[in-house]
Amino acid sequence: LSCNWDKRGLTTCNWRDVGALAGMQPEMLYRSSEVYKAQTLGNICTVVDLRRDKDVEESSSVSFDEAASQLDMKRVTADPVHIKRVRIDFVPTNPTGLALVRRIPTMEAVSNIASSDRELKMQYSLYSNLGFGGLNEVMLDNSQPQICEALKLFANPSNFPILIHCIHGKDRTGLLVALVLLICGVAPDKVIEDYTKSEAALKEAKSLGQPRMVKYEDWQLESPSSAMEQTINYLKIITPGKPESATEAARAYAYSIGLSYQEVDAMIRNVCLPCDLISQKDALVALEETYERQRKLQQQVRELEAEVFALRQQHAGGSVQQHEEHGTAPEWPDAPLPTLAPIDNLRETLELPERISMLIQEEMLVAPLPAPPTTTPPPSPDSQSARVRHGSFAEWRKAEEES
Repeated sequence: LSCNWDKRGLTTCNWRDVGALAGMQPEMLYRSSEVYKAQTLGNICTVVDLRRDKDVEESSSVSFDEAASQLDMKRVTADPVHIKRVRIDFVPTNPTGLALVRRIPTMEAVSNIASSDRELKMQYSLYSNLGFGGLNEVMLDNSQPQICEALKLFANPSNFPILIHCIHGKDRTGLLVALVLLICGVAPDKVIEDYTKSEAALKEAKSLGQPRMVKYEDWQLESPSSAMEQTINYLKIITPGKPESATEAARAYAYSIGLSYQEVDAMIRNVCLPCDLISQKDALVALEETYERQRKLQQQVRELEAEVFALRQQHAGGSVQQHEEHGTAPEWPDAPLPTLAPIDNLRETLELPERISMLIQEEMLVAPLPAPPTTTPPPSPDSQSARVRHGSFAEWRKAEEES
């Protein structure tokens, strides 16, 4: 739903489920423009608000029917719960704001400051001299503490589902969402595709008369693919080692600004796999590892059975070929070994939901299955012969199973 709005009560626009669009788990990560009504938030647990104080003041001055307080948003459930709202100014005056001004020619900047509509003229100077890709470059260089604070929120599973927004949900939100997607291994073309969706959604809201969007020029609502391409390329350049992979560059950038390996790993698990399925996924990994180990042990025991049978025939003075010639049956081990159920039956035994089975079939598990442990080699024929002489095969096998 790109424009969740009507004239009876403004809610938001440019709203979408990023995880579903990017091929990850749905209903975990959302993005949007400003949010005005609690009913818009659905099942959201944490709102990451990237606006400046000035932006919030301008939003609160606009009158809307049944508008919810920006500081008292509640999740609409049977038992309403206060939503955790985290304010992070992604473009602080110092150093990010000053760095942006320095990228504008001096005389042009002075003229903009002296103008009555200096805010709009300054934004157009940034647009014409830097572009939206250049804006992202300045934030990557100068807003690192704010980016680090925002990314750390994704390492805590209790924060999900998370909604990220600023004014348009395009520039500041677009940069943070792009970093999260790249860190989680989403292909750059998918990241670019998600970024470019904002322009159509915002211009649609403007055409419908959305009060906060009608005052903006069309160039302010643009989200060209070239801007995100420039951002990803710049991320590779500034990252130590200059990795070719966008995912490696994004993760290295996260480490360089203060995230730990554990926090990045937790972020990947939380975004790529729903929090309530992680324990079941780990149980399934352990199950498959156990099955593989049992399968190898079963094969080893069968090989031992065949070797012990050959030794028994040798000591009894007969062979399988002699029994076949005389029409007699050789004495095989006392009882067959119990068979193991196939892995599909083991999965059914756990009664895992259909979602888990789908993840397995599509190979979407976060971590690969660990290699099964190595088993001990079979005992030598001499030791087997000694055991056979001192008891029956059934007694020896029972002792082996107990050990």
